[in-house]
Amino acid sequence: MMRNAFIIFVVAGGLMLTACGDKGTNPADDANQALSAEEQAQIVASQVAEENGGIMMEVSNVSGMSDGNAPALGKPAAWDTTITRDNLTYQVSLSFYSRLGQELPKFMPTQTDSIKYTGILTGELAARLSSIKVNSNTSLGVGAILSRTIRINGVSNGTSDFSFSGPSVKTSIKANRTLKVNNVKVPLEADDYIPVSGTIEGNIKGTYKHQGVRVQGEGDFEINFTLTFNGDDTATVELGNGATFKLNLKTGEITVD
Repeated sequence: MMRNAFIIFVVAGGLMLTACGDKGTNPADDANQALSAEEQAQIVASQVAEENGGIMMEVSNVSGMSDGNAPALGKPAAWDTTITRDNLTYQVSLSFYSRLGQELPKFMPTQTDSIKYTGILTGELAARLSSIKVNSNTSLGVGAILSRTIRINGVSNGTSDFSFSGPSVKTSIKANRTLKVNNVKVPLEADDYIPVSGTIEGNIKGTYKHQGVRVQGEGDFEINFTLTFNGDDTATVELGNGATFKLNLKTGEITVD
């Protein structure tokens, strides 16, 4: 059964905050027009949520590959390919291993227990809210495939330029990200590849620019956060300043308990 083995199209929508307070600005930006908690949450969502081209797209991709659902799986080990769709280029490299660590010539459903995965996404996409330029490099290791609940660890680095709009201000962002994936567990028997446990630790920094009738300003920002999976299609995110919110891993929708 094919289930989102390759997700190539990245959607920029879904960044509007549904509910979040105005407190919790980034202390590093006090000298400038600091980013609000809402804006910080939207920036985190842009780097994490699947529909925003975030790390969850990679988690879904590699989960599908572990479930035997990718076209790559009939290719040799250390397989490399490049896929181009519109203005996006997606490169994938895969290696397959047995439970004892022996490299395999291809994915073998009864023998493959781990995968080494590298994905590189570059390009620009037009969306309803803005044009987003993306450049990311993600390396993941997947283990315990034969148990049917995989464990994913790794890191993702990247840059992106994008913007989002509130009721009275447009915020433009140039961001650099480093995300660390820690022991993320994904059941392969579920209807969708949603993690049930594990964390992502993130650092996002860059520059922002506010443009509006009442709000103008620009400066630097740095956001640190920890994301904990809730066992459904959401995760709880705690920002470095202590503010928390719930993030829909697919859509990027943000809510506050």
